[in-house]
Amino acid sequence: MKVRKYFSTILIFFIIMSTFFGILLIHFNNNLALNIKGEDDQSLPNNPKLATGPPIAYSAITRNATTVYRLFQSINFTLNTFSYTDVDYVLLQISFTNSSTNNYNMIYWGPNEYRYEYKPLYNDPLGFQNVSFLLYNSSNHLQNAHTTFTNFTTIPCYYLTTNNSEYYIGDDIYADLSVWDNYSSQFEWNLTIVDSTIESLQQNIFNLENNLFQFTYKITNESFHDYVDQTFYIKLNITNKTSGQIAAAYFPFKVLNSNPNIDTSSIRLSPSNIFRTEECEISLNVTDLENTSEDIDVSMTIEDPEGNLVTTTSIDFNSENNFTKLFSVPAERPTGKYRITINAEDQNGGISSFLKFITVKNNFPEIHSYEINGKSMDEAISIFYGNDLTFSFNVSDVENVAYIRVALIDENDEWYNVSKAYTGINTKITIRTAELITGVWYVYIYVTDSDGATISLISDYDFAPQSIRIIPDILTNFLPWVLFIIGAFIGILVGVGLAYRHYKSKFAETKVTPPKEKTSIKKQQKKESVTKIPEKEVEDIKPEKEPAPKRKIKRKL
Repeated sequence: MKVRKYFSTILIFFIIMSTFFGILLIHFNNNLALNIKGEDDQSLPNNPKLATGPPIAYSAITRNATTVYRLFQSINFTLNTFSYTDVDYVLLQISFTNSSTNNYNMIYWGPNEYRYEYKPLYNDPLGFQNVSFLLYNSSNHLQNAHTTFTNFTTIPCYYLTTNNSEYYIGDDIYADLSVWDNYSSQFEWNLTIVDSTIESLQQNIFNLENNLFQFTYKITNESFHDYVDQTFYIKLNITNKTSGQIAAAYFPFKVLNSNPNIDTSSIRLSPSNIFRTEECEISLNVTDLENTSEDIDVSMTIEDPEGNLVTTTSIDFNSENNFTKLFSVPAERPTGKYRITINAEDQNGGISSFLKFITVKNNFPEIHSYEINGKSMDEAISIFYGNDLTFSFNVSDVENVAYIRVALIDENDEWYNVSKAYTGINTKITIRTAELITGVWYVYIYVTDSDGATISLISDYDFAPQSIRIIPDILTNFLPWVLFIIGAFIGILVGVGLAYRHYKSKFAETKVTPPKEKTSIKKQQKKESVTKIPEKEVEDIKPEKEPAPKRKIKRKL
């Protein structure tokens, strides 16, 4: 019992699930059908096979020909719709050999009968064409299965070929034409060049001879100057002499605008070496077939080595197809290879471009003058050893002066260099001569800008380098010895004087007075003269011979 009970429960469960999924499937199919119907309504000509009605019987289709000549013949189609009860209109659909499709409304001719006469135009495709029919009711629902087709063949009675379909002014159009008669038609024709296919609006550009089979025509500036970049047509007017019927066929070609011609060999830059901030003139020749040079807009775009736009400027017309312009590169731009794009545009929108590269160089610094201790650079300079040399400068640079270097070289080829960042006209460099040796030193001045370009004074002036003579201070070196010698000499003199004074006073105390004698005045004077001999040691003094008795006198000083 339990097994049966479980079995019944499972069976009921599956029945319920089956019913549920069945309802879902039905709902899904209904939505799908509605969607398909909607698509069919929106794209009847594109996908007519979705109709559920029966296909058209081949017996219901009639035509009067299977081959038709383009322009002069037509083919008539008749369709009988007796098998369909609800037909509001009928479309005749032709699928051409070039994969294009056209629909044509058939004319209601009577009960269950629709007709259409198809007459191939001059530009309709040639060859085997397929034909089908689409029957619609008043609700735009397709009534027939789109599976029944008939066909016909379109053939020409003329054929024209050209050497090209696009031409520039100065080019030649070369054309070959074939026109053939059949057993029922005889043709005559003439050729013209027109600007439109609408008879009431077209203008004849040029009339050619009648019944030509070949022709050559030059595209001239006089005829097409105002019509460049437009489409023109070779018009073939054909007359059927048998029936008197006249028809026209058109063969398009386009006259293109020739772009301006930039004569690259005429491009000149003056000066050829281009420096920042310095003006440079660019000169070039530009011509155009359709426009005069005055009507050409010439411009150039300059980009720096990093690809940044520097300037875009027009190049002015000068004369005789020549254009010139002055330009310069700002000081803050980098040096290196710049790209110049030259553009020329005519009045018809034709554009030509040419790319040229130029090298923009750095301006070297300039040394106008300098001074040493307030003296100009052309003055002879001598300075005592131990004094300072102070250099002041008058320098400039278009971009920026980075630093200045003073280099000194002596007679032994020994260098002494001092560098300092340049901060303006007040920049000074001081050199202590105590760090140099005496003699002649030659001065070299170097100035370096922010781009690393260096110039020296010797590069600018014939009298550079300047020389400086450092005079040795000999007196200062020997002054201690001189003072020592002078002091010693003075000390000796003082010592001698003091010694003389001392011994003189001692001699005066110990001197013995001689006995008094009567002597003559001359003898007394001789004695006084002997006593007045200073600073000498007297050993023997012999008095003059007199009648008096001789006597020797010895004295010590």
